[in-house]
Amino acid sequence: MKNPSSGKIKSLNRYTGQIFNLTKNFIKKNKYDLLIISAKYGLLKPEDKIENYNHRLKNEKEAIILRIKVLDKLRNIIDDEKYDRIIVIMGKLYRVVIEDIIDGRFIILESSNGFFDYIKKLSQLVKISY
Repeated sequence: MKNPSSGKIKSLNRYTGQIFNLTKNFIKKNKYDLLIISAKYGLLKPEDKIENYNHRLKNEKEAIILRIKVLDKLRNIIDDEKYDRIIVIMGKLYRVVIEDIIDGRFIILESSNGFFDYIKKLSQLVKISY
């Protein structure tokens, strides 16, 4: 879900779904960095301002096109920051977008059982984080 406000607002505030809100809380508590891969805008930082939109990845072909927009930029950020661990919360099509750079640092959270499955997986990560 997205915040329907007109005009540009920070991407952190544009996305409002339960899973994204849960993720924002997790990130804030654990002091992690956040990047967003948007079907329309590509790779976003939380402070990037974006318009409201209604576009979702529909198929693998669209995911591959998005990969071209996102991958080099994402790779550069990951390399510059020298992250030890990268937690990715995404749907299956978004995995296609980043699959070329997934390595041992990545923890991929995909849900086959919806919101409560994400809660369970994030709760397990919190336990691992401390």
